[in-house]
Amino acid sequence: MFGALLAGTAFTEGLRIALGLAVAAIAVTVPITLTLRHDTASTRTR
Repeated sequence: MFGALLAGTAFTEGLRIALGLAVAAIAVTVPITLTLRHDTASTRTR
């Protein structure tokens, strides 16, 4: 019983960490891609 509870907690913590990493990765990637797109677009118009 306790082992299952411990495993469940570890699993939940793992999920939370994975979600946090995914959100952080997206939060970092989106501005970079937008900036790069903006740069390529501005160089193209010039």
